[in-house]
Amino acid sequence: MSERNAGAESYEELCRTFRIDVPHHYNFGFDVIDAWAEKDRNKLAMIWVNQDGIEKKFSFRDLKNHSNQAANILIKYGVQKGDRVLIMLPRVPEWWIFVIALIKLGAVLCPCPTMLTPKDIRYRLNAGTFRMIITNVENSAKVEEVVTECSTLTCRFLVDGELPGWVSFPKELIYPAPVSFRSVSLPAVKKTLSTDPMLIYFTSGTTGDPKMVLHNHAYPLGHLVTARLWQDVG
Repeated sequence: MSERNAGAESYEELCRTFRIDVPHHYNFGFDVIDAWAEKDRNKLAMIWVNQDGIEKKFSFRDLKNHSNQAANILIKYGVQKGDRVLIMLPRVPEWWIFVIALIKLGAVLCPCPTMLTPKDIRYRLNAGTFRMIITNVENSAKVEEVVTECSTLTCRFLVDGELPGWVSFPKELIYPAPVSFRSVSLPAVKKTLSTDPMLIYFTSGTTGDPKMVLHNHAYPLGHLVTARLWQDVG
């Protein structure tokens, strides 16, 4: 999107001037998160507060380093560009960390609500031929119920604990993965085109089975409009 569009003061003005300048190569993880981290290493990116009032703050440099660690761990367990990974987590910081990591890898991520039943999980894993699921201990039992019926699923990943047959993120961080990503993992990473697939959403399935909706790496650019005129982000 052009700078003029991003600064539009009203919906009407945006309709008159709307144009998105989509680069040939684009990756939200590198071109936004890491770019901000280099521009201002202390710039606040996110404030997270849980139900007990415990607060955590993350700078863009934090998100860059955490997502790089996560990306290097995912590479260790075979995730490559184009692989499909389902994420079923509540809004914990790890949700954002792994989403950014998967975007950097060029993997295709699918965020799903934690209210899914085992039947819902089985349908999505098989319909989307996902090779990995990332979730937490609280929701792991639902995955265990259907894992033998999901032939493409080769890796189960926990962000908050340890279980037999699961990769444990906390355990992996005992000996932390490098926070450098481009230099350490460059052979495993290929630059993403803005037209490469990035994200899968499943529709609600109100009148039938949920359908997959695919978005490419240009998708975040559209949210410049959302952020400016709906969320009031200046």
